[in-house]
Amino acid sequence: MAESGNTGGRIDFTGLTEFLSQFDEARDHFLLSQRELLLSFRSVVDIMARVSEKKGGDPSEDNRLNVLLVLRSVMDYIIARTPHPHIDQAVRSKVEALESIVQVLDSERRRLSAVKDDEMVQAKLEAIDAVKRLLLKEIDQAREDLHKPEPRVRKVPIE
Repeated sequence: MAESGNTGGRIDFTGLTEFLSQFDEARDHFLLSQRELLLSFRSVVDIMARVSEKKGGDPSEDNRLNVLLVLRSVMDYIIARTPHPHIDQAVRSKVEALESIVQVLDSERRRLSAVKDDEMVQAKLEAIDAVKRLLLKEIDQAREDLHKPEPRVRKVPIE
């Protein structure tokens, strides 16, 4: 009897590494979507809590507000404990892309700065400088986000 698809009783593992890398990528997508769902649900809870705070005075509204505050604390706890996918890599990629754009803006500025006494060129230079400042702020913010500690869960008194 001949073995079908099997060479001499050996198992072919060549596709396994590709499968595992795709599985890891899918896992990251699931973690990101889970986190986004939790954050969006917490936003809805925050909106409901603000509405209940404004109505205030009614004991049923006070009870509803307390439940919402506890629910928000639980959501914060779950979000803080949710494993992060490789967000660091995504932020680093964002920083690299923004730095590339800044380099292009710098080269364009050098090219345009050779032209003197032209109002249109001066306006372009001002626009390039404004966009560059904005991108540099975005780069700084992204780098800060990389080193930001995990959010602490806030304690809410239960009455």
